[in-house]
Amino acid sequence: MSGPVLGGAEFPHTMRLPMVGRLPHKLTELSLAQIQKLADEFDLGRIIQMDAPLSTQCNLTEPFRTGQGTFMLRARHGPEYGDRVDFLHHVMDDLRAGGFPAPEVMRTREKRGWILWGDRLVEVQRFMPHDLGIHRDWSRMNAAASTLGELHRLLQDLPKRRPVVPPDMRNDLSPQECFELLNTVESRLSGWPDATPRRLQTALGAVASVRRVLPVLINNYERFIGGMPWTVVHGDFHPWNLLYRGDGVAGVVDYDFLQERERVFDVAYAMRSLLAHLSFPPGTRTPDYWSLPWWKVKLWLDHYEESTFLPLQDKELGYLPSELMRLQVVEIVAGGLQDDPLTPVLQAAEGLPLYEFIHNNALLFL
Repeated sequence: MSGPVLGGAEFPHTMRLPMVGRLPHKLTELSLAQIQKLADEFDLGRIIQMDAPLSTQCNLTEPFRTGQGTFMLRARHGPEYGDRVDFLHHVMDDLRAGGFPAPEVMRTREKRGWILWGDRLVEVQRFMPHDLGIHRDWSRMNAAASTLGELHRLLQDLPKRRPVVPPDMRNDLSPQECFELLNTVESRLSGWPDATPRRLQTALGAVASVRRVLPVLINNYERFIGGMPWTVVHGDFHPWNLLYRGDGVAGVVDYDFLQERERVFDVAYAMRSLLAHLSFPPGTRTPDYWSLPWWKVKLWLDHYEESTFLPLQDKELGYLPSELMRLQVVEIVAGGLQDDPLTPVLQAAEGLPLYEFIHNNALLFL
């Protein structure tokens, strides 16, 4: 089902917001014989074992093992995205050459990083050993901050070496775009058949809060964002894309949203998992946000600054609360465009008071 039209582009009901009217592909079953044929194309030997397939909004991932190790087979959209995939493979090669824990891209006998399987573009990456689970303890989060800074340092000169091919998918909205979608979100919530009066009231209350704060966000965005330091960013730096061994980062994966833009986006995007770990449990009554250990957030930013190419500037730190609030607004608006608009909006609404507090107290990060 298509989403609302904005500026000539359709937005599907998913957090992954495409630049064109296209829904992410559905999971496709591949037989062992089919995957063996693909493994042969990359000269990886005979398959010993298949692991459970993994699905994401963008790709199908099939893990398999051969005598040469464990590999991740990724099936993407069609050959029209080959230039983008080639670009990402070069980026990952450059990162690995710089000592960064990026995936190793496997290549065919003809030195190609992908092949076609029907109408699907298929690539293979070597599995990166790591501890199981998603880790959010403080030592690992600080390690993630240092890794993000290192990534930005290694990527800052990329456009001078290689033209950046932009991503084919979006995972962000401007404040103005959010404002233009609010009526649609309210309409979808009000018409949702499974909404109890209390849940609907809570969801519409969150949308009302978004409506109140958006004029300030629009003003700040238009005034300040163009003057922020610009670099190549990961675009989706969160715990599910970080792999750990002990207290260190063993791998950073999923470069599908790598792009040129203001670096404060990547910093704020990564900080959201930090703030979730910092904040009170859902349902806590009248939390005292001033009592939270904000020094840990500043320490996290220190770890980032120590490893990156340029310490965070005062204008970035001053704008950071607005960027955090903007991302929370995007989560609420994008949630209201999904097939079930009520559940994701309610989930995002739980964190809204914390982000409103941060937005109203910008000095927390200065």
